[in-house]
Amino acid sequence: MPTKQKFTTNSVAPQKFRPHGRVEFSSQGNILISEVIGPFNVELVNAVANTEVDRFEEFIARGKWGDVIVFRESAMASHEALAAVTANVRKNIENAHHPSATALVLAPCVEGAKLMARRHLQCFLDGGYTQAGIPIAVFEDEDEAINWLKSVLNKTNSSDL
Repeated sequence: MPTKQKFTTNSVAPQKFRPHGRVEFSSQGNILISEVIGPFNVELVNAVANTEVDRFEEFIARGKWGDVIVFRESAMASHEALAAVTANVRKNIENAHHPSATALVLAPCVEGAKLMARRHLQCFLDGGYTQAGIPIAVFEDEDEAINWLKSVLNKTNSSDL
C-alpha cells in the first residue's frame, strides 16, 4: 500500500521559468513510485533533480530498491527536457544515487505514449543504465510493472542485478 505522505516538485522554487507538469513521489515498501504528470519541460526535470536526491538516499539506506515511473496525462517532452533527463540519470549513476531496477509505465491512454516510450527509455540507456547493469523495462500497466520490479528485486543473487 502506498504511503500517505507524498512529495512533489511543486515545493521546488522555479529558476527562470515555471515547471510545466508535476512529479509526485510515494512509496510502496522498497519501491519508489514517481508519477509524472506531463507534458513537461526542462524546468520540471531540474525540479525533480532537486527533489529526488533526498528520496533516493532514504531508499539506498534500505538496500535493494526500485523505481516505477508512471506517466500520466501526457508523456510529451521537449528535446531539452529529454537531454536533461539523460544528464540527471548519468549524474545519479556517477554518484551512486540510483535504483537497483526501474520500470517505466506509459499506458495507451497517455498522450504520446507510443511516440515517447522509446525516447524516455533511451534517456536511461544513454544515461548509463546499460553500463551499470541496471535492469529497466517499459510497461503499459502499472501493476504489471510493479510485479516485474518486485521479481527483479527479490532475486537472491545480487549479481543478477
